[in-house]
Amino acid sequence: DPADLRDPMPMDDIAYARIPDYAKPRILCISPGNLYLEAALLLNENYRVEFVSPDKAVRNAQGIELKTLAADYDIVILDNSYRNLGNVDTADWQGRTIFINPDAAYAPFKTTEVVSPVIERVNNKHAVARWLSLKNLNIARANTFSGIKNDELIMRAIEGPLMATRKTDDQRMVAVGFSLV
Repeated sequence: DPADLRDPMPMDDIAYARIPDYAKPRILCISPGNLYLEAALLLNENYRVEFVSPDKAVRNAQGIELKTLAADYDIVILDNSYRNLGNVDTADWQGRTIFINPDAAYAPFKTTEVVSPVIERVNNKHAVARWLSLKNLNIARANTFSGIKNDELIMRAIEGPLMATRKTDDQRMVAVGFSLV
């Protein structure tokens, strides 16, 4: 009879779990004002994003000082979509950085400029490409990268890699070879 049933161990009827606080990364976006990028970053309320124009970023004699910025923020985004970011000093930096349309002088990979690249494939298994939507994508001008291993490739055009990532002991980077505007 169900009325006669008794739970011999009532203490196991309650479960407890400690859920850690959700990480809220500090992101610095150095951009002259890319509204597409700003909107994408501000959509996630867990991001603590700071936008700085290139002329107000921390500088040394070589340009924007990535070493200091990468030490102060969880992620640094260098947005050169309008080709007016200027010089960036990439010596001895450690941290996470996203290079958008980098100039050859500070690009993390060797670059070659191409006109109207044709997208050949996207590595949808890569974590960066998981949320990409590339329908009707037209790229007028881009930089292709060389020296990319297959596991670092995110997007490839017929002319060469357009998006790549690299991870070392002290650095994690994503390079996008075209403008986001």
